[in-house]
Amino acid sequence: MRYAYIPVCLLLPIYWIHIVYSHQRSRTNAPDGACDITGLQDNSFLTVCSQIWHPISRAVGAQGGEGEQQQTTVELCAVTVALFVVHPRFRPVSHALIAVLQLTYLIPPTCPVWIWIQPLCEVLWVQGEGTVALVESDMLITWWYLYLAARSIVKQTLNMASILQKLITPLFSGTPEPARNKVTVVGVGQVGMACAVSILLRELADELALVDVMEDKLKGEMMDLQHGSLFLKTPKIVASKDYSVTANSRIVVVTAGVRQQEGESRLNLVQRNVNIFKHIIPQIIKHSPKCIIIVVSNPVDVLTYVTWKLSGLPKHRVIGSGTNLDSARFRYLMAEKLGIHATSFNGWILGEHGDTSVPVWSGTNVAGVNLQTLNPDIGTDADQENWKETHKQVVDSAYEVIKLKGYTNWAIGLSVADLTESLIRNMNRIHPVSTMVKGMYGIDDEVYLSLPCVLNAGGVASVVNMTLTDDEIGQIKQSADTLWDIQKDLTDV
Repeated sequence: MRYAYIPVCLLLPIYWIHIVYSHQRSRTNAPDGACDITGLQDNSFLTVCSQIWHPISRAVGAQGGEGEQQQTTVELCAVTVALFVVHPRFRPVSHALIAVLQLTYLIPPTCPVWIWIQPLCEVLWVQGEGTVALVESDMLITWWYLYLAARSIVKQTLNMASILQKLITPLFSGTPEPARNKVTVVGVGQVGMACAVSILLRELADELALVDVMEDKLKGEMMDLQHGSLFLKTPKIVASKDYSVTANSRIVVVTAGVRQQEGESRLNLVQRNVNIFKHIIPQIIKHSPKCIIIVVSNPVDVLTYVTWKLSGLPKHRVIGSGTNLDSARFRYLMAEKLGIHATSFNGWILGEHGDTSVPVWSGTNVAGVNLQTLNPDIGTDADQENWKETHKQVVDSAYEVIKLKGYTNWAIGLSVADLTESLIRNMNRIHPVSTMVKGMYGIDDEVYLSLPCVLNAGGVASVVNMTLTDDEIGQIKQSADTLWDIQKDLTDV
Protein backbone atom coordinates (compact mmCIF):
# COMPACT_ATOMS: atom_id res chain seq x y z
CA MET A 1 0.00 0.00 0.00
CA ARG A 2 2.90 2.27 0.67
CA TYR A 3 3.85 2.39 -3.03
CA ALA A 4 0.35 1.99 -4.50
CA TYR A 5 0.26 5.60 -5.64
CA ILE A 6 3.36 5.29 -7.85
CA PRO A 7 1.60 3.88 -11.00
CA VAL A 8 -1.05 6.56 -10.72
CA CYS A 9 1.62 9.22 -10.41
CA LEU A 10 3.21 7.97 -13.62
CA LEU A 11 -0.12 7.89 -15.47
CA LEU A 12 -1.47 11.19 -14.19
CA PRO A 13 0.69 13.57 -16.33
CA ILE A 14 -0.44 11.78 -19.53
CA TYR A 15 -4.03 12.09 -18.40
CA TRP A 16 -3.79 15.78 -17.63
CA ILE A 17 -2.20 16.51 -21.00
CA HIS A 18 -5.05 14.63 -22.66
CA ILE A 19 -7.58 16.73 -20.75
CA VAL A 20 -5.93 19.95 -21.82
CA TYR A 21 -5.76 18.76 -25.39
CA SER A 22 -9.40 17.65 -25.50
CA HIS A 23 -10.64 20.75 -23.77
CA GLN A 24 -8.74 23.05 -26.10
CA ARG A 25 -10.12 21.20 -29.09
CA SER A 26 -13.68 21.43 -27.83
CA ARG A 27 -13.50 25.16 -27.09
CA THR A 28 -12.04 26.06 -30.46
CA ASN A 29 -14.53 23.76 -32.26
CA ALA A 30 -11.60 22.38 -34.19
CA PRO A 31 -11.90 19.07 -35.96
CA ASP A 32 -10.05 16.09 -34.64
CA GLY A 33 -6.36 16.35 -35.32
CA ALA A 34 -6.47 20.05 -36.34
CA CYS A 35 -5.86 21.55 -32.92
CA ASP A 36 -2.80 23.73 -32.44
CA ILE A 37 -1.71 23.96 -28.81
CA THR A 38 1.24 26.30 -28.27
CA GLY A 39 2.35 25.57 -31.81
CA LEU A 40 2.26 21.80 -31.47
CA GLN A 41 0.49 19.84 -34.22
CA ASP A 42 -1.64 16.77 -34.29
CA ASN A 43 1.34 14.44 -34.39
CA SER A 44 2.87 16.03 -31.33
CA PHE A 45 3.55 14.51 -27.94
CA LEU A 46 0.16 15.79 -26.77
CA THR A 47 -1.62 13.81 -29.43
CA VAL A 48 0.31 10.72 -28.51
CA CYS A 49 -0.66 11.18 -24.87
CA SER A 50 -4.27 11.65 -25.85
CA GLN A 51 -4.21 8.54 -27.96
CA ILE A 52 -2.73 6.60 -25.09
CA TRP A 53 -5.53 7.72 -22.84
CA HIS A 54 -8.47 7.11 -25.24
CA PRO A 55 -8.53 3.33 -24.74
CA ILE A 56 -8.42 3.83 -20.99
CA SER A 57 -11.29 6.30 -21.09
CA ARG A 58 -13.33 3.99 -23.31
CA ALA A 59 -12.63 1.09 -20.98
CA VAL A 60 -14.22 2.94 -18.08
CA GLY A 61 -17.21 4.04 -20.16
CA ALA A 62 -16.18 7.37 -21.68
CA GLN A 63 -18.53 7.14 -24.67
CA GLY A 64 -21.03 9.36 -26.43
CA GLY A 65 -20.81 12.84 -27.85
CA GLU A 66 -18.42 15.65 -27.16
CA GLY A 67 -20.42 16.92 -24.17
CA GLU A 68 -20.58 13.49 -22.64
CA GLN A 69 -16.88 13.00 -23.22
CA GLN A 70 -16.14 16.27 -21.42
CA GLN A 71 -18.39 15.28 -18.56
CA THR A 72 -16.82 11.84 -18.41
CA THR A 73 -13.41 13.49 -18.52
CA VAL A 74 -14.24 15.47 -15.41
CA GLU A 75 -15.50 12.36 -13.68
CA LEU A 76 -12.43 10.41 -14.72
CA CYS A 77 -10.35 13.28 -13.40
CA ALA A 78 -12.05 12.94 -10.06
CA VAL A 79 -11.48 9.18 -10.01
CA THR A 80 -7.86 9.54 -11.08
CA VAL A 81 -7.04 12.16 -8.50
CA ALA A 82 -8.91 10.21 -5.85
CA LEU A 83 -6.53 7.34 -6.58
CA PHE A 84 -3.66 9.78 -6.70
CA VAL A 85 -4.30 10.95 -3.16
CA VAL A 86 -3.60 7.52 -1.78
CA HIS A 87 -0.52 9.35 -0.58
CA PRO A 88 -1.86 12.04 1.82
CA ARG A 89 0.92 14.46 0.97
CA PHE A 90 -0.68 15.22 -2.42
CA ARG A 91 -4.28 15.73 -1.30
CA PRO A 92 -4.35 19.54 -1.28
CA VAL A 93 -2.69 19.67 -4.68
CA SER A 94 -5.05 17.12 -6.20
CA HIS A 95 -8.15 18.84 -4.92
CA ALA A 96 -6.96 22.17 -6.19
CA LEU A 97 -6.22 20.74 -9.65
CA ILE A 98 -9.71 19.28 -9.92
CA ALA A 99 -11.21 22.62 -8.94
CA VAL A 100 -9.12 24.43 -11.53
CA LEU A 101 -10.12 21.96 -14.24
CA GLN A 102 -13.78 22.37 -13.32
CA LEU A 103 -13.51 26.14 -13.42
CA THR A 104 -11.95 26.05 -16.86
CA TYR A 105 -15.00 24.13 -18.05
CA LEU A 106 -17.66 26.11 -16.24
CA ILE A 107 -16.66 29.79 -16.35
CA PRO A 108 -17.41 31.64 -19.60
CA PRO A 109 -14.52 33.72 -20.98
CA THR A 110 -16.75 36.79 -20.72
CA CYS A 111 -17.23 36.36 -16.98
CA PRO A 112 -15.31 38.92 -14.82
CA VAL A 113 -14.00 36.07 -12.69
CA TRP A 114 -12.10 34.81 -15.75
CA ILE A 115 -9.72 37.73 -15.39
CA TRP A 116 -8.22 35.96 -12.37
CA ILE A 117 -8.68 32.43 -13.59
CA GLN A 118 -7.27 32.89 -17.09
CA PRO A 119 -3.56 33.22 -16.14
CA LEU A 120 -3.70 29.94 -14.27
CA CYS A 121 -5.55 28.31 -17.12
CA GLU A 122 -2.97 29.55 -19.60
CA VAL A 123 -0.33 27.78 -17.59
CA LEU A 124 -2.34 24.63 -18.28
CA TRP A 125 -2.50 25.64 -22.00
CA VAL A 126 -6.26 26.21 -21.74
CA GLN A 127 -6.87 29.00 -24.27
CA GLY A 128 -9.46 30.06 -26.83
CA GLU A 129 -12.84 31.65 -26.82
CA GLY A 130 -16.42 30.55 -26.65
CA THR A 131 -18.88 29.80 -23.94
CA VAL A 132 -19.79 26.67 -22.15
CA ALA A 133 -23.10 26.32 -20.46
CA LEU A 134 -22.98 26.24 -16.70
CA VAL A 135 -23.97 22.85 -15.50
CA GLU A 136 -25.47 22.92 -12.06
CA SER A 137 -24.12 19.56 -11.06
CA ASP A 138 -20.64 20.49 -12.29
CA MET A 139 -20.75 23.68 -10.24
CA LEU A 140 -21.55 21.66 -7.16
CA ILE A 141 -18.65 19.36 -7.96
CA THR A 142 -16.39 22.37 -8.43
CA TRP A 143 -17.30 23.96 -5.12
CA TRP A 144 -17.08 20.59 -3.40
CA TYR A 145 -13.50 20.12 -4.57
CA LEU A 146 -12.64 23.70 -3.66
CA TYR A 147 -13.90 22.91 -0.19
CA LEU A 148 -11.89 19.69 -0.12
CA ALA A 149 -8.78 21.56 -1.23
CA ALA A 150 -9.21 24.20 1.45
CA ARG A 151 -9.94 21.63 4.11
CA SER A 152 -6.98 19.52 3.08
CA ILE A 153 -4.65 22.51 3.15
CA VAL A 154 -5.84 23.41 6.64
CA LYS A 155 -5.47 19.81 7.75
CA GLN A 156 -2.00 19.59 6.27
CA THR A 157 -1.07 22.81 8.02
CA LEU A 158 -2.27 21.42 11.32
CA ASN A 159 -0.43 18.19 10.67
CA MET A 160 2.74 20.19 10.04
CA ALA A 161 2.75 21.47 13.62
CA SER A 162 6.19 22.15 15.01
CA ILE A 163 8.02 19.76 17.29
CA LEU A 164 7.41 22.23 20.10
CA GLN A 165 3.66 22.15 19.53
CA LYS A 166 3.66 18.37 19.42
CA LEU A 167 5.92 17.99 22.42
CA ILE A 168 4.37 20.46 24.86
CA THR A 169 0.74 21.15 25.65
CA PRO A 170 0.34 24.61 27.22
CA LEU A 171 -2.02 24.83 30.16
CA PHE A 172 -2.64 28.57 29.77
CA SER A 173 -2.32 31.08 26.97
CA GLY A 174 -1.84 34.26 28.95
CA THR A 175 1.13 36.59 29.05
CA PRO A 176 4.28 34.84 30.35
CA GLU A 177 5.31 35.72 33.86
CA PRO A 178 7.96 38.49 33.71
CA ALA A 179 11.38 37.97 35.23
CA ARG A 180 11.39 38.67 38.96
CA ASN A 181 15.13 38.97 39.45
CA LYS A 182 16.31 40.56 36.24
CA VAL A 183 19.79 42.04 36.32
CA THR A 184 21.19 44.41 33.70
CA VAL A 185 24.87 45.13 33.14
CA VAL A 186 25.60 48.30 31.19
CA GLY A 187 28.98 48.04 29.49
CA VAL A 188 30.51 44.76 28.30
CA GLY A 189 34.15 45.61 28.80
CA GLN A 190 36.42 43.59 31.07
CA VAL A 191 34.75 44.81 34.25
CA GLY A 192 31.21 44.50 32.91
CA MET A 193 31.69 40.93 31.77
CA ALA A 194 33.38 39.97 35.03
CA CYS A 195 30.32 41.31 36.86
CA ALA A 196 27.99 39.42 34.51
CA VAL A 197 29.82 36.11 34.83
CA SER A 198 30.08 36.42 38.62
CA ILE A 199 26.34 37.11 38.91
CA LEU A 200 25.56 34.15 36.65
CA LEU A 201 27.77 31.77 38.60
CA ARG A 202 26.12 32.77 41.87
CA GLU A 203 22.70 32.01 40.36
CA LEU A 204 21.25 35.39 41.31
CA ALA A 205 19.25 36.33 38.21
CA ASP A 206 16.46 34.67 36.24
CA GLU A 207 17.27 37.01 33.34
CA LEU A 208 20.48 38.83 32.44
CA ALA A 209 20.51 41.77 30.03
CA LEU A 210 23.66 43.27 28.52
CA VAL A 211 23.86 46.75 26.98
CA ASP A 212 26.68 48.44 25.10
CA VAL A 213 27.23 50.66 22.09
CA MET A 214 29.68 48.20 20.51
CA GLU A 215 27.19 45.90 18.79
CA ASP A 216 29.60 43.25 17.51
CA LYS A 217 31.31 42.74 20.84
CA LEU A 218 27.95 42.88 22.60
CA LYS A 219 26.49 40.14 20.41
CA GLY A 220 29.64 38.05 20.73
CA GLU A 221 29.60 38.23 24.53
CA MET A 222 25.90 37.37 24.61
CA MET A 223 26.35 34.34 22.36
CA ASP A 224 29.37 33.16 24.34
CA LEU A 225 27.34 33.22 27.57
CA GLN A 226 24.29 31.63 25.92
CA HIS A 227 26.42 28.74 24.69
CA GLY A 228 27.28 28.02 28.32
CA SER A 229 23.63 27.97 29.41
CA LEU A 230 23.84 24.24 30.17
CA PHE A 231 26.15 25.07 33.06
CA LEU A 232 24.14 28.02 34.39
CA LYS A 233 20.84 28.50 36.20
CA THR A 234 19.88 31.71 34.40
CA PRO A 235 17.37 30.71 31.68
CA LYS A 236 17.44 33.92 29.66
CA ILE A 237 20.42 36.01 28.51
CA VAL A 238 19.72 38.91 26.16
CA ALA A 239 21.67 41.83 24.76
CA SER A 240 21.05 44.96 22.71
CA LYS A 241 22.25 48.53 22.28
CA ASP A 242 18.61 49.52 22.74
CA TYR A 243 17.81 50.07 26.41
CA SER A 244 14.35 48.56 25.99
CA VAL A 245 16.07 45.22 26.56
CA THR A 246 16.64 46.31 30.17
CA ALA A 247 12.92 46.76 30.89
CA ASN A 248 11.75 45.74 34.37
CA SER A 249 15.25 45.19 35.72
CA ARG A 250 15.52 44.82 39.45
CA ILE A 251 19.23 45.59 39.59
CA VAL A 252 21.20 47.65 37.06
CA VAL A 253 24.99 47.52 37.23
CA VAL A 254 26.66 50.44 35.45
CA THR A 255 30.24 49.77 34.35
CA ALA A 256 30.32 52.01 31.26
CA GLY A 257 32.70 54.92 31.05
CA VAL A 258 35.94 56.21 29.59
CA ARG A 259 39.44 55.60 30.87
CA GLN A 260 41.73 58.31 32.07
CA GLN A 261 44.12 59.48 29.38
CA GLU A 262 47.76 60.22 30.03
CA GLY A 263 48.08 63.66 31.63
CA GLU A 264 44.32 64.09 31.97
CA SER A 265 43.01 65.67 35.17
CA ARG A 266 40.46 63.80 37.30
CA LEU A 267 37.98 66.64 36.82
CA ASN A 268 38.19 66.34 33.05
CA LEU A 269 37.84 62.55 33.26
CA VAL A 270 34.79 62.91 35.48
CA GLN A 271 33.22 65.48 33.15
CA ARG A 272 33.63 63.17 30.16
CA ASN A 273 31.98 60.36 32.09
CA VAL A 274 29.20 62.70 33.17
CA ASN A 275 28.42 63.34 29.52
CA ILE A 276 28.15 59.58 28.95
CA PHE A 277 25.98 59.07 32.03
CA LYS A 278 23.60 61.77 30.80
CA HIS A 279 22.65 59.36 28.03
CA ILE A 280 22.73 56.13 30.05
CA ILE A 281 20.90 56.95 33.28
CA PRO A 282 17.67 58.45 31.82
CA GLN A 283 17.32 55.39 29.55
CA ILE A 284 17.68 53.07 32.53
CA ILE A 285 15.04 54.91 34.52
CA LYS A 286 12.69 55.08 31.54
CA HIS A 287 12.55 51.29 31.22
CA SER A 288 13.14 50.27 34.86
CA PRO A 289 11.79 53.01 37.13
CA LYS A 290 11.78 50.71 40.18
CA CYS A 291 15.33 49.44 39.84
CA ILE A 292 18.30 49.75 42.18
CA ILE A 293 21.43 51.09 40.48
CA ILE A 294 24.91 49.91 41.40
CA VAL A 295 27.56 52.23 39.98
CA VAL A 296 30.96 50.65 39.32
CA SER A 297 32.52 53.10 36.85
CA ASN A 298 35.40 55.18 38.21
CA PRO A 299 35.73 57.55 39.93
CA VAL A 300 32.91 55.61 41.53
CA ASP A 301 31.96 57.98 44.36
CA VAL A 302 31.60 61.03 42.13
CA LEU A 303 29.75 59.09 39.42
CA THR A 304 27.38 57.61 42.01
CA TYR A 305 26.53 61.17 43.02
CA VAL A 306 26.04 62.05 39.33
CA THR A 307 23.79 59.01 38.87
CA TRP A 308 21.69 60.02 41.87
CA LYS A 309 21.23 63.51 40.44
CA LEU A 310 20.44 62.36 36.90
CA SER A 311 18.12 59.52 37.89
CA GLY A 312 15.88 61.31 40.36
CA LEU A 313 15.81 58.10 42.41
CA PRO A 314 15.80 58.21 46.21
CA LYS A 315 19.30 58.02 47.64
CA HIS A 316 18.85 54.55 49.11
CA ARG A 317 18.35 53.10 45.59
CA VAL A 318 21.58 54.51 44.14
CA ILE A 319 24.63 52.67 45.43
CA GLY A 320 28.31 52.85 44.54
CA SER A 321 30.50 49.75 44.74
CA GLY A 322 32.72 51.98 46.86
CA THR A 323 35.23 50.38 49.17
CA ASN A 324 33.64 46.93 49.19
CA LEU A 325 36.58 45.76 47.08
CA ASP A 326 39.10 47.81 49.08
CA SER A 327 37.88 46.12 52.26
CA ALA A 328 38.13 42.71 50.59
CA ARG A 329 41.72 43.43 49.60
CA PHE A 330 42.47 44.67 53.11
CA ARG A 331 41.02 41.56 54.73
CA TYR A 332 42.92 39.28 52.37
CA LEU A 333 46.29 40.96 52.92
CA MET A 334 45.85 41.13 56.68
CA ALA A 335 44.69 37.50 56.85
CA GLU A 336 47.70 36.42 54.79
CA LYS A 337 50.04 38.02 57.30
CA LEU A 338 48.16 36.41 60.20
CA GLY A 339 48.02 33.00 58.55
CA ILE A 340 44.23 32.72 58.55
CA HIS A 341 41.46 32.81 55.99
CA ALA A 342 40.19 36.19 54.82
CA THR A 343 36.70 35.54 56.22
CA SER A 344 38.17 35.13 59.69
CA PHE A 345 39.64 38.62 59.74
CA ASN A 346 37.28 41.55 60.25
CA GLY A 347 38.32 44.97 59.07
CA TRP A 348 36.93 47.93 57.14
CA ILE A 349 38.11 50.45 54.60
CA LEU A 350 35.82 53.50 54.47
CA GLY A 351 35.70 56.86 52.72
CA GLU A 352 36.73 57.31 49.11
CA HIS A 353 37.44 54.42 46.79
CA GLY A 354 40.91 55.63 45.98
CA ASP A 355 43.99 57.24 47.45
CA THR A 356 42.22 58.89 50.41
CA SER A 357 40.49 55.74 51.65
CA VAL A 358 40.43 55.25 55.41
CA PRO A 359 41.46 51.99 57.16
CA VAL A 360 39.55 51.58 60.44
CA TRP A 361 42.32 50.12 62.57
CA SER A 362 40.27 50.63 65.70
CA GLY A 363 37.80 48.02 64.46
CA THR A 364 40.16 45.32 63.22
CA ASN A 365 39.66 42.02 65.01
CA VAL A 366 39.99 38.26 64.78
CA ALA A 367 37.35 36.20 66.58
CA GLY A 368 36.39 39.27 68.59
CA VAL A 369 39.95 40.03 69.66
CA ASN A 370 40.67 43.66 68.79
CA LEU A 371 44.10 44.03 67.25
CA GLN A 372 44.46 47.59 68.56
CA THR A 373 44.27 46.29 72.11
CA LEU A 374 47.17 44.01 71.30
CA ASN A 375 49.14 46.75 69.58
CA PRO A 376 47.96 50.30 70.39
CA ASP A 377 50.22 51.70 67.65
CA ILE A 378 48.85 49.51 64.87
CA GLY A 379 48.41 51.44 61.65
CA THR A 380 50.40 54.45 62.82
CA ASP A 381 53.91 55.65 62.00
CA ALA A 382 55.03 54.51 65.46
CA ASP A 383 54.07 50.91 64.73
CA GLN A 384 57.24 48.85 64.70
CA GLU A 385 55.50 46.02 62.83
CA ASN A 386 54.58 48.46 60.07
CA TRP A 387 50.98 47.25 59.62
CA LYS A 388 50.32 50.56 57.89
CA GLU A 389 52.08 49.16 54.87
CA THR A 390 49.14 46.81 54.40
CA HIS A 391 46.82 49.73 53.68
CA LYS A 392 49.33 51.15 51.23
CA GLN A 393 49.29 47.82 49.43
CA VAL A 394 45.50 48.06 49.24
CA VAL A 395 45.72 51.50 47.60
CA ASP A 396 48.48 50.44 45.23
CA SER A 397 47.11 46.99 44.38
CA ALA A 398 44.87 48.22 41.55
CA TYR A 399 47.79 50.07 39.97
CA GLU A 400 49.95 46.97 40.31
CA VAL A 401 47.38 44.70 38.66
CA ILE A 402 46.85 47.21 35.83
CA LYS A 403 50.59 47.39 35.32
CA LEU A 404 50.80 43.60 35.06
CA LYS A 405 47.70 42.71 33.02
CA GLY A 406 46.38 46.04 31.73
CA TYR A 407 43.18 46.20 33.77
CA THR A 408 41.41 44.87 36.85
CA ASN A 409 38.20 42.92 36.47
CA TRP A 410 37.76 39.68 38.40
CA ALA A 411 37.93 41.03 41.94
CA ILE A 412 35.54 43.90 41.22
CA GLY A 413 33.24 41.46 39.39
CA LEU A 414 33.08 39.19 42.42
CA SER A 415 32.57 42.21 44.68
CA VAL A 416 29.60 43.44 42.63
CA ALA A 417 28.07 39.95 42.62
CA ASP A 418 28.35 39.94 46.41
CA LEU A 419 26.44 43.23 46.60
CA THR A 420 23.85 41.97 44.13
CA GLU A 421 23.25 38.88 46.23
CA SER A 422 22.53 40.93 49.35
CA LEU A 423 20.05 43.07 47.40
CA ILE A 424 18.21 40.34 45.49
CA ARG A 425 18.02 37.90 48.39
CA ASN A 426 17.06 40.55 50.92
CA MET A 427 19.89 39.45 53.18
CA ASN A 428 20.35 42.56 55.34
CA ARG A 429 24.11 42.10 55.16
CA ILE A 430 26.50 44.93 55.92
CA HIS A 431 28.79 46.16 53.17
CA PRO A 432 31.07 49.22 52.91
CA VAL A 433 29.40 50.85 49.89
CA SER A 434 29.17 54.39 48.64
CA THR A 435 26.06 56.19 49.90
CA MET A 436 24.91 59.75 50.57
CA VAL A 437 26.71 60.85 53.77
CA LYS A 438 25.53 64.43 54.17
CA GLY A 439 24.91 65.05 57.86
CA MET A 440 27.11 62.18 59.04
CA TYR A 441 30.44 62.61 60.81
CA GLY A 442 30.22 66.37 60.42
CA ILE A 443 29.99 66.28 56.60
CA ASP A 444 27.84 69.14 55.25
CA ASP A 445 28.17 68.59 51.48
CA GLU A 446 26.20 66.25 49.25
CA VAL A 447 28.81 63.61 48.61
CA TYR A 448 28.81 59.87 48.29
CA LEU A 449 31.30 58.01 50.47
CA SER A 450 31.62 54.44 51.70
CA LEU A 451 30.24 53.63 55.13
CA PRO A 452 28.99 50.30 56.55
CA CYS A 453 25.51 49.94 55.04
CA VAL A 454 22.79 47.36 55.55
CA LEU A 455 21.68 46.13 52.13
CA ASN A 456 18.37 44.42 51.48
CA ALA A 457 15.73 44.23 48.75
CA GLY A 458 14.99 47.95 49.07
CA GLY A 459 18.59 49.10 48.67
CA VAL A 460 20.49 50.79 51.50
CA ALA A 461 18.24 50.14 54.46
CA SER A 462 20.44 51.83 57.04
CA VAL A 463 23.96 52.98 57.90
CA VAL A 464 25.90 51.58 60.83
CA ASN A 465 27.27 54.29 63.13
CA MET A 466 30.74 52.95 63.73
CA THR A 467 32.69 54.06 66.76
CA LEU A 468 35.63 55.80 65.12
CA THR A 469 38.61 57.58 66.54
CA ASP A 470 38.99 61.32 66.00
CA ASP A 471 41.79 60.64 63.55
CA GLU A 472 39.61 58.27 61.52
CA ILE A 473 36.72 60.77 61.46
CA GLY A 474 39.16 63.43 60.31
CA GLN A 475 40.34 61.23 57.46
CA ILE A 476 36.73 60.57 56.35
CA LYS A 477 36.02 64.31 56.30
CA GLN A 478 39.17 64.80 54.25
CA SER A 479 37.87 62.22 51.75
CA ALA A 480 34.59 64.12 51.57
CA ASP A 481 36.38 67.41 50.93
CA THR A 482 38.47 65.82 48.16
CA LEU A 483 35.38 64.56 46.37
CA TRP A 484 33.45 67.80 46.84
CA ASP A 485 36.27 69.77 45.25
CA ILE A 486 35.67 67.74 42.10
CA GLN A 487 31.87 67.64 42.25
CA LYS A 488 31.30 71.35 42.76
CA ASP A 489 32.81 72.19 39.39
CA LEU A 490 30.81 69.67 37.38
CA THR A 491 28.38 71.05 34.82
CA ASP A 492 25.04 69.74 33.51
CA VAL A 493 24.35 67.58 36.55
